[in-house]
Amino acid sequence: MGITNRLKLGIDVRILTKPEIGISVYTIELVSRISRFQNFEIYLYSPSQVLSRYKEMLDKSVIFRESRITNVFLKQFWGAFKLAKLLKKDKIDVFWGPAHRLPFIKTKGVKYVLTVHDLVYKYAPKTMNKLAYPIERLMLPRAIAKADYIVVDSFATMSAIKINFSISDNIIDVLYLGSKYKNRIELEKIIDNPTKKYFLFVGTLEPRKNLSMLLKAYSMLSKAQKENFNLHLVGAKGWGDESLEEIIEQLNISEYVKIYGYIDDDKLAIIYANCYAVLMPSIYEGFGLPLLEGMTFGKPGLCGNNSSMPEIVGNAGVCVDSHNVNSIRQGLERISNKQIYEYLQKNIDTQIEKFDWDISAKKLERIFLELKG
Repeated sequence: MGITNRLKLGIDVRILTKPEIGISVYTIELVSRISRFQNFEIYLYSPSQVLSRYKEMLDKSVIFRESRITNVFLKQFWGAFKLAKLLKKDKIDVFWGPAHRLPFIKTKGVKYVLTVHDLVYKYAPKTMNKLAYPIERLMLPRAIAKADYIVVDSFATMSAIKINFSISDNIIDVLYLGSKYKNRIELEKIIDNPTKKYFLFVGTLEPRKNLSMLLKAYSMLSKAQKENFNLHLVGAKGWGDESLEEIIEQLNISEYVKIYGYIDDDKLAIIYANCYAVLMPSIYEGFGLPLLEGMTFGKPGLCGNNSSMPEIVGNAGVCVDSHNVNSIRQGLERISNKQIYEYLQKNIDTQIEKFDWDISAKKLERIFLELKG
């Protein structure tokens, strides 16, 4: 395909108007790579302004189509109806929705590619807030029905989609996420040297992450175990009425637990590099990126034995029953065992080989080109 006959690729980047969360990491990591591929003329669509730090990561040749909508319901309207008109106007060949959404109207001549990260609304609906659940329940099945091709984060999610929707094998594939810390491991190990080992949780502080259960399980460890392994929690406040501070105080573990809130990538790299293990006993995850990021620094993971998480850690982590506090406690004790820990560490290098942003970006490029034909 010559440079004058490049595929006109449209991408919904509304997720890049928000501070960093898992799906925005996924979007910017892939879009930044795709923006440098010579096969595409790229149009990025958003109902409001994309954050400047994301724009700096993109090739200067991309074309932005940004509006200035602030109302959440008007943003939904933009994505459902206005976006389709923009695709028609720009004569887009292939359109990619990297965050569960496609326009309600199927624009003639445009092939639609959809990323589905998870099916939380089906498998863990009680962990969603009252606004997000009905929107997801309405919008995601519609998007799946309109998609010419679907990409997912894991084989677990692919299996769930096949079970719940009539999707043939030839229009769905897995694109694994990668770790943004892949090339900076040794530098971070030198920066800090903590006096105490600590377990680490990274993620939005919300019910699906199962933090109240994790804290209860941690409180059941012996005094010596808690002194040897403190617990650090990193992440922005999500939704839900639960106060972690109150739970920590009630469990009498305040001296062992540290809450950071949201922190930037540079500091997070240091915290990953110096933790003992990454904990993610979630009720449900489409991928579980912190588990991979921890493994990038040689840290085993503890995760829920559900959805995609066992697939991500493989033999480099301990899986537990997320709904059983004793199972989580036992998992913490297992990963604290020196022999088990060293066995898990030995398996990390083999496990993380399959997760690479560059490989996934090239795979996505092939999907786009084959759809155009």
